[in-house]
Amino acid sequence: MKRKIALFTILILILGLCACGTKETSDETSNKPSTNQESNESSNEKLETIFEQFENELTAHEYTYEKVTMAAEMIGAKRGIKYKFADDVAAELYEFDESSEAYTNAQKSNSITLEDIGSFEATVKCGYALISDDQTIIDIFESIVK
Repeated sequence: MKRKIALFTILILILGLCACGTKETSDETSNKPSTNQESNESSNEKLETIFEQFENELTAHEYTYEKVTMAAEMIGAKRGIKYKFADDVAAELYEFDESSEAYTNAQKSNSITLEDIGSFEATVKCGYALISDDQTIIDIFESIVK
């Protein structure tokens, strides 16, 4: 009896592995992504483009910086990067979902609010927000985000 149960268990495990292996193969051979994947990919491409363009323009204006990924979800954003420049100067660039409450509030007040800490003046435009006191950096941001 124990032998039959053991064989039955092994058979079920083998069938489970075969089923998982088959599904994996069919996903790998599928070349057409789903609609959700396409929209996520185009959103990520746009997101990368804005951040990359900003960085390229900073470099073109001879800014040297260190990049730090920020905890963007703390202000309701999708992604955030802090650019640290010399002499303790910094700029923070955030990407928001334009339909989010956090973005709507940022747009109305031209500031980013961090709970229990306060608000920071920001330039808010087209789903993005920049925190910076440097007018050249603000001009770079405004020239990219249209």
